[in-house]
Amino acid sequence: MATHDRGEALRLSDRIAVMNDGMIVQVGSPKEVMNRPVDEFIAAFVGMETILKGAVKESGGMGAFIMYVSSSDRTDSQAIEAVGNIPAGDEVVIVVRPENVTLTLPADDSGRTSARNVFTVRIAKIIKMGLYLKVSFDCGFPLSSFVTLHALEQLKLQEGSAVVASFKAMAVQVVRSNKPVDTAALRT
Repeated sequence: MATHDRGEALRLSDRIAVMNDGMIVQVGSPKEVMNRPVDEFIAAFVGMETILKGAVKESGGMGAFIMYVSSSDRTDSQAIEAVGNIPAGDEVVIVVRPENVTLTLPADDSGRTSARNVFTVRIAKIIKMGLYLKVSFDCGFPLSSFVTLHALEQLKLQEGSAVVASFKAMAVQVVRSNKPVDTAALRT
């Protein structure tokens, strides 16, 4: 069966093959394809909201610090910690699913968390997506989180309000790039 509907593919299949330009680029279980995309195209296709290009700044043990640039008009960069043994200097694409991004209020943040990636941000947009809402913000890069209506009301989230967005190093997936990385922009 062929479909462009991600939800339909997830409901009806036990194996998925993703095609790009007439070529099969990944085959696997729905869980594998959705959570472990092999490249940037598939990451975007399966709903990864945050897709960032960058280069590994330092690497050691099972953690890698990845530098990235959010867009061509920015000259600063942020570090994101990811799990993996990626050599320093390697250019990569990292992706984060919105359901892996947790929101708390700044006043609730005691600074103690197991999440390695923590950013204080302002909410840019809230979009109703059926049974949940997508909350978007800019951490120096675009980031989104999915929340329930109950969480939205309990945290009193609204556009312009400050929140702490966090995600674990294990929630960051490193995938192959479909396009060259602008290395000049990464040297800041």
